[in-house]
Amino acid sequence: MGNNDENNGDGTGAGRFPKLNDRQEIMFESALDRFKEYLLTEGKNPLKQKGYAEDSIDSRVSRVLKAIYYIWIIDGITMEITPEQADRVINDLNTDDFRRLDGDRYAEGANEK
Repeated sequence: MGNNDENNGDGTGAGRFPKLNDRQEIMFESALDRFKEYLLTEGKNPLKQKGYAEDSIDSRVSRVLKAIYYIWIIDGITMEITPEQADRVINDLNTDDFRRLDGDRYAEGANEK
């Protein structure tokens, strides 16, 4: 994430996150790297240790980052997501309270949602 500019150019939109302190940034980048590795190696089917195709990882990570960003806007920066926070994201996706960055609703059945 580095400088946390508006968009860091990696396709995930991670640059829109609030400014993290140095320690938080290192922890977050490390967790994000481990998540990407998990998706590649076993995320599709953990029991069979089958991962997702490499070209699908950025879009999957982007969706998770949107949820994390949403939680951070509501509850502030945290390095761990609680079950209650995850449930709120799912509920808000279902009720269209979770919106695109421009404030518009996602189209019905949109993959980005």
